[in-house]
Amino acid sequence: MDHPIRASRLMWRAAVLTVVVAVVLLAAATTAFAAPPSDTISIDQIQAMLETGTPVTGYFDTVLGGPTLASQTPTPIPVTVKAIVPDGGPAGDLILFEASGADIATIGGIAHGMSGSPLYIDVGGGTYELAGAVSYGDIFTTHYLGLATAIDDMIAIETTYMTAPEITAARGARTVELEAPVKTATAGKVRSITVAPSRKAASRLSRSATGPVMAPLTVVQVNGLDRRSALFKKLVASFAARGIDIAPFSAGARKGGPAAPMPTSGGDSLGTLYATGDVSIGSLGTVTYVDPDNHVLLAYGHPFDWFGPHSLFLTSAWVQGVWSTTMDPYKVMSPGAVAGEITQDRAAGIAGTLGAPPAAVPITSEATMGSVTRSQSSAATSFVVNSPYFSGLPSYVAGAVMYKVADASMLPGSAVTSVTIDVTDGSDDYVIQRDNVWSDSFDVCSTAVGDINAAFAALVPPPAGVTATVTSVAISADLSRKQKNATITDVSCPGGLQTGSNTLTVTLTAADGSTLNVPVTLELPPGYARQGFLTVSPAAGGGEFAAPAKAAGTTLADVVGAINSAPTNSQIHVDFIPKSGPDDATLSAVGDTHKWMVEGNVMKDTGRLAVRAPATVVKGKAFSINGRVVSADGDTTLTLYKRVAGTSTYQVVGPVQATATGDGSAVFSKKVRITKNTSFKLVWEGDGSHLGATWTKLVRVK
Repeated sequence: MDHPIRASRLMWRAAVLTVVVAVVLLAAATTAFAAPPSDTISIDQIQAMLETGTPVTGYFDTVLGGPTLASQTPTPIPVTVKAIVPDGGPAGDLILFEASGADIATIGGIAHGMSGSPLYIDVGGGTYELAGAVSYGDIFTTHYLGLATAIDDMIAIETTYMTAPEITAARGARTVELEAPVKTATAGKVRSITVAPSRKAASRLSRSATGPVMAPLTVVQVNGLDRRSALFKKLVASFAARGIDIAPFSAGARKGGPAAPMPTSGGDSLGTLYATGDVSIGSLGTVTYVDPDNHVLLAYGHPFDWFGPHSLFLTSAWVQGVWSTTMDPYKVMSPGAVAGEITQDRAAGIAGTLGAPPAAVPITSEATMGSVTRSQSSAATSFVVNSPYFSGLPSYVAGAVMYKVADASMLPGSAVTSVTIDVTDGSDDYVIQRDNVWSDSFDVCSTAVGDINAAFAALVPPPAGVTATVTSVAISADLSRKQKNATITDVSCPGGLQTGSNTLTVTLTAADGSTLNVPVTLELPPGYARQGFLTVSPAAGGGEFAAPAKAAGTTLADVVGAINSAPTNSQIHVDFIPKSGPDDATLSAVGDTHKWMVEGNVMKDTGRLAVRAPATVVKGKAFSINGRVVSADGDTTLTLYKRVAGTSTYQVVGPVQATATGDGSAVFSKKVRITKNTSFKLVWEGDGSHLGATWTKLVRVK
C-alpha cells in the first residue's frame, strides 16, 4: 500500500534520526517541521464521516518483523472504522475499527506489541490523516476488532504533561453501550464494548460480557530471569498487585546482525524498560508519532503502569516476528539500545524524549557453584530503584544469575552471600555491606537476595528528614546443594545463672547431623535478679533482618550503620527476662555459628534449689543434706561437691538422686560425714525446661 503521507513521514524520519544523532553527540540540530503533527483528524471529524454512511477506511502501521533490517520497516494493515466509543478509554473516546487483509488474517487478530501503531484515515483525494494509536485488542476471539486512542488525547500528553504537574486517574474496566449496533465482518453485530485495564481482567470479564472485551496491547516482558523460578513468581505477584500483566512470552537482546533501528517515526518499534542489560524488564510496543523539534516521542495509546511522571529506558526494539494465534497473538520482540528516556505515563499513552538516557543504577551479580561461575550486569533507572512502588525489582534482577549457575529453576541448598549497596544523601556517600549465609529446602536462590530486600525496606522510602539515593547494587553468591541450617536444641548454664559473667552453651543440630556447641556470654550486673526465663532464637529471625525503625531525626549514616550492624542468619540471640524488676530489664547476648543458618528456638526457666543442711555438726557423725528441685520435668540427678578447710578445690562427693513429686518438683536427701569444717556445693545441670542451679554452704565441726 503506497500513500502520499508516507513520503512526508520518510522525510520526518530522516529529520528525527538527525536529531537523535545530534543529541547523542551533544550537538545542536534544527528542523523545519512544526510539532505536534498537523496532519491529524479529530474524533468529531471521524464521527461526521461515519454519519454520511460512506465507509471510513484507512490503515495502521506496525512492524511485523523478521531477520533482516528491511523487515523492521512498518507494514500497513488495512482497517475500516466502525464507530466512536464515547468515554470508552481512560483518556476519553475511543475509535472502534476492524482490521482486514492477509497479514492480519495470518496473525489471527490484533497482536500484543501493536500498541501505539499509528492509525491513519483516508479523508479523500489520496490524503491520509493521523487519527490515533492502536491501543486495545479483542482478546480470546478470532475477531479483528480493535480500539484506538484519539490522537488529540495523545498530543495533550506532550502539550500538557511534559510541563504540567502530575494528574492521576484510577485504573478500572468500563463497558460502553453503543448508540446503535455496529455490523462487523467477523464479529457480527456489536452492541457494547468493554475496555479492561489488563489481560487478566479482560479474561475474567469475557466470561460474562455480551460484547467484545478489549485489553491493552502492551504487557511487561521479562528476559533473563527463569519463568519457573520463585523469584519470577514474586515479580509477577508484585506487578499483578498494581494491575500489570506479565507477558507469557519473552525474547532476549538480539545477538549479532544489524542493530535494531532507532524509534524515529510512527510505526517504529520501541521498548520502555524498568531495567536493561542481562536482565531486562519492561514493555515493547509501537511508536505513534515523533516530534523532532522537541525530541518528543509518543506511543502506546494507553497507560503502561499509569504512574504519571516516570523515568524509564526508552530503547529501540527488534521484532523477530508475530506469534500467530486465534486467541491472543503477540509480537516476539527483543529490546535494543537505549535511545532516550520515557518521562510520562498517562491515560492516553506514554511520552519521552529522544537522546539523553535516564539516570541509571548498575546492578551486578556473580554466582559460583562448584567450578562454575557466572556473572551478569544490568541497570535499572534511578527513579525505579529508589521508588517504593517498585520494591523487590533490584533483588529480582540481582538474583537471576543464581538460576543460571544452578542450571535449574529451583535450588534446595545453601548460599553464602556478600551484598554491597552504595547510597548517597547528596553530600556524603555510604556503603552497605552485608555478608550472610542462607539455607532453604525449596529454593535458596529466591531467599539469598534477602539482604537486598531488607536494606531497601530501610532505605526506600527513607525516614522522615533523611535523603537517600541508592546508586549501585552488587551481590556475589557461593551456592551449594548442601543445606547449611542448624536447629537450636538446647541451652545450658552449668550451675545456673550467677552474678557476673555467665558462659551459656547453646546446642544445635546441624543439617549434616553434627552437633554444634556455641558459647554465649551473658553478663548479670550486681543486684540483678537471677530468676527468670532464658530464650534462645535466631538473631535474624530465621531470614531477612528487620528493617531499622524509621524514626524522625535519624541521619543516613545512622540508617546505614543500623543495616550494617544488624544480625546475620548465622547468629544466635539470647534474652534473659527476670521474673522481678522493671519491664525493660531484659538482658541480651549474641553468639555466632559463623557458617550455619540458625533455626528453631528454646526457652527455659531458671532452676532453683531449696536445700536444708545444719550449720554445725558433730565431728564424724552422719547428717543429712536434703531438699528439693523446685521445678523439674521428672526424676533428676544432682552432683554434690565438698571443699575441706585448708584446700582450694572442690572434690566430687557423688551423685544425688531427686525423685519427682506430684507438684512438679523433685525431692532428694544425702547423708554425709565430716571431720573438718567443709564447704558443700550442690549442682543441678538442669533439664529440658529448666536451667541448672547451684547451692553452697559452709558446715562447721564442733
